[in-house]
Amino acid sequence: MTDKFNLTDEWFYEARTGQERQQRYDTVASNYKALEVLYGLLMRRKEVLARKQMDQKNYDSASWAYHQADLNGQIRQVTELMNLLKFVNE
Repeated sequence: MTDKFNLTDEWFYEARTGQERQQRYDTVASNYKALEVLYGLLMRRKEVLARKQMDQKNYDSASWAYHQADLNGQIRQVTELMNLLKFVNE
């Protein structure tokens, strides 16, 4: 398998044979440009969420802790997706 991109094992779930793994790799490689765009969108989303997290008006509400927990969850999910796509930024 050509290893131009350093894909994590998560990309190869359910790809049991060498041929299946190669097909999965080829699929990801052929969509590299789209994944670059997606990575950029996720970076921007993470920045927006971080700014929301620091906004003082979020703490004016009695339910601020729930809003904070929700933002933390969103940031965590975006970060996990970015980690899957980290090969795009290498």
